Amino acid sequence: MESNKAIKRWKKIKTFNTFQEADALRNKIITEDETNSILVRVRRYGHGGEQFMVKTHHPDSQNQKKQKKKGDKK
Repeated sequence: MESNKAIKRWKKIKTFNTFQEADALRNKIITEDETNSILVRVRRYGHGGEQFMVKTHHPDSQNQKKQKKKGDKK
């Protein structure tokens, strides 16, 4: 059984030492987005989960894939 589910590409924005700082940036990005289509999340990472990374995903950017020309051999 094949799955045609698209994979989301998340872009790393910035890292923080506290969740409160990361959450503040997440809320700022969400309020500044006029189209309400951007997805923003805070992920814990680093040794012992001591740092927090803000990541964004814009669904429209997923549709813009590079298309190879017929003569390209890469």
